[in-house]
Amino acid sequence: AVVSTQSGHYGRGMGIVVLTEHLSEIPFFFFGEYAIKIFGHTRLIASACIVYAFRFLSYSIISKPWLIVPFEIGNGVTLALMWASAASYVCLVTPQKHQVGMQSGVL
Repeated sequence: AVVSTQSGHYGRGMGIVVLTEHLSEIPFFFFGEYAIKIFGHTRLIASACIVYAFRFLSYSIISKPWLIVPFEIGNGVTLALMWASAASYVCLVTPQKHQVGMQSGVL
């Protein structure tokens, strides 16, 4: 919303931001299983929270709307790895008969 209102390029600015967000998620969703095996659920969820905090702090100090675009690459880390870790962790700690209900609550 900041890009569209301050830059005057409503469609183009938001399109670039959304494209950057979604393209950055693809590799993290694809390799999420390997990252979980290497780092573990807790570390990935904690690191995603740290990246969230860094992104939000960065949004508060940037002065030009186009500077949002590089920070949106962090969306792949925060969204994809957080969701993959949370969904996988729910499968580990939930009894077999309740896994579907718990995963639908996470997602």
